[in-house]
Amino acid sequence: MIMYESFQSFWERYSAENINRHGFRDWSVVNISHTSDKDYSIQQQQGLDKLGFQPLVVTEAHPFSRQTRQSLVKHVPDQAARSFIAHCRNQFYDEFSRRAGSFCPDTFKAFAEYDSWDAFYNTWLERDGKPVFHRNIPLLVDHTPQVEYWMRTQTGQENLPYQRLLITTYFVAENRFFDFFIKHVTDEQAQRINLMTQSRIGIHLDLLYADNPIYA
Repeated sequence: MIMYESFQSFWERYSAENINRHGFRDWSVVNISHTSDKDYSIQQQQGLDKLGFQPLVVTEAHPFSRQTRQSLVKHVPDQAARSFIAHCRNQFYDEFSRRAGSFCPDTFKAFAEYDSWDAFYNTWLERDGKPVFHRNIPLLVDHTPQVEYWMRTQTGQENLPYQRLLITTYFVAENRFFDFFIKHVTDEQAQRINLMTQSRIGIHLDLLYADNPIYA
């Protein structure tokens, strides 16, 4: 865990990181926890302030290296925390279309395979009509284009028996990455899936990084 004495010092590091060649940050924010002004005041009044500061904890995940990192930021009031959460939500939404592409063509194993996008979506990103993408955050929408799939087959390269869509997610509760294959996804279908998923995320963007208080 990296510790910062102020939000400003954390922000200087965070905002200085480069965007990768695909157009999004390699390190994606997947969880934000904060002790509110009210809760911190109560802790102080009751003598329960064990840390001696109002904390913000930011968890970031790297979908290519499969690494995670945490930052503990001291002395963060509600206003700064809320502004940062809003920034990260908008950043994730704006970058989502660029998280779709052909990133890992040599990935041939996944946690689970699904015969259709709907079967996957209604298990991991939405359940009983309610969105749950904020608990299992999609970080990559990796599709093998038809031309690339044909070339790999023709040249005898290792290949799956179907044109697949690979979804890489970060499961917040277990702090781990998951890969899922959706079988027989054409180029046109992959484009529609990406647009639809981004739209659904946009509608329920307030669920992302929902308030996770820290009780020291």
